[in-house]
Amino acid sequence: MSVTAHFINEQGALVNHLIAFRKINGHHTGANIGHTLFEVLQESGIADKIGYITLDNASNNNTLMQELADLLHAYGTKFNPANNRVRCFPHVINLAVQTILKELVNTAAEFQADAPGLPISDDVVDVTRRGEALKADYLSYTCND
Repeated sequence: MSVTAHFINEQGALVNHLIAFRKINGHHTGANIGHTLFEVLQESGIADKIGYITLDNASNNNTLMQELADLLHAYGTKFNPANNRVRCFPHVINLAVQTILKELVNTAAEFQADAPGLPISDDVVDVTRRGEALKADYLSYTCND
């Protein structure tokens, strides 16, 4: 797990700082990751200075945020697991594009089945014949920075 901080320093400059690159011991459950993240925040002396956390849409991140909120509340820090979470926008866009592309391929296959004489791009025919959805790997982005 990588943890980065983004903040404005006293000179008004945006600072991006890698705080930790930590191995998660055990299973990657939300509770385990949340506990590890809390340890990093404590060790870095910023457990009382958390603004927002950017995460993708993995289901274990919901549990992570709740675990972190519980630990931060016990520490005396106000933190709301829903309001202090920012979804990783490139990840959200990638999921949306993947869904759209899959629907386009499905629609092309339906048109091909319903209207055999309808001209369809060879690329679309090849993809639908293999039953594969197009991939938008170029939209993949790591939300760790």
